Amino acid sequence: MTLPLKLLNRLRLGRDVAARVQARLENHSAWIYVYPLLNPEKGKRVKEPGREARIVSDRGESAIRGFLLRYLEVETKIVEDYLKGTLDEADYPSVEEFYEVSMEEELAEILTRWIDDFSLLHEPSIVGYVFDRGSAFRKD
Repeated sequence: MTLPLKLLNRLRLGRDVAARVQARLENHSAWIYVYPLLNPEKGKRVKEPGREARIVSDRGESAIRGFLLRYLEVETKIVEDYLKGTLDEADYPSVEEFYEVSMEEELAEILTRWIDDFSLLHEPSIVGYVFDRGSAFRKD
């Protein structure tokens, strides 16, 4: 199974994606999150005002060294409380798994553990992924 070109283009720009997936535990919500990893020898991550961060290559070649995947399950009540503003953080996982892959083919293969329709992967906020997208688990 191959990743759709629209999704690949987003990832190749260094932009993250997420999808809501079936939770293993009762009364939980689950997501898969994909974060492109920067090769700092080939480029840099830039953030322009009002735009998503992206990876820019210094040499005209890909500055992506791979992808970090996060599978996350959180009690649905915690997510609801966070969205209502009665909880400061929603990031209280019951299940949390990380995977790192180096190639797009590996990414597609591991994603099939949770989804069989890659068009479900979108900008994280679109699918309700309101969790840490930063320093807690990034390796760049």
